[in-house]
Amino acid sequence: GTANFVVFLGTPGNLQALMSAADTLPTGARVRLSLPALGNTSVAFAANLTGGQTAIFAKNLNNSGTTTRIVSEGDAITGFGGATFVQMATPTGVKPFYVNQSNQIVFPAFLSNGVQAILVSDSTGTLSKVVATGDTAPVTGGPTFTSLDFSSNATDLSPINNSGQVGFYGTLSTGVSGIFLYTPGVGLAKIALTGDTVPEGGATFTNL
Repeated sequence: GTANFVVFLGTPGNLQALMSAADTLPTGARVRLSLPALGNTSVAFAANLTGGQTAIFAKNLNNSGTTTRIVSEGDAITGFGGATFVQMATPTGVKPFYVNQSNQIVFPAFLSNGVQAILVSDSTGTLSKVVATGDTAPVTGGPTFTSLDFSSNATDLSPINNSGQVGFYGTLSTGVSGIFLYTPGVGLAKIALTGDTVPEGGATFTNL
């Protein structure tokens, strides 16, 4: 059919069409493209498939040019008891995904069992959990996360660095909220909580 949507890569006068709505995906025809994000050797993008599902894909920019499906609505997510991916969103609305220079893709997810999670993928489509509601937070008393979010809807404020560390906002079962950091191979750490003392002044954080 006619390619009404196209994603390009390049510089003025030297453009390469990476994918279009006339291309064939691993699971069907692409009908709408959005949210392209550039990694080191891959481009991640969202697409609506025939049938209505939304999915995230990554295209390798090396000679192979392989397009890999990272996740799609209805996919079972490993480690969540058979729950499936519903939507790329947080309680404050639909959010983008983010790509670092190691081609890792991080995104928020609502799952079919009511759990909210932050997931990270490599360019092969292997998903790992960063954190999920119900997980124990790394603070005194062992409260659990009840809500998760990124700090902004702007894609230029990426929560993932090139080492795979992910920063995120969390609300806890005690009612306080804070900023946390996930480090691969290490786990979660608290950066700051409401009620913590502000360095050099003695006041406390009331809003983060």
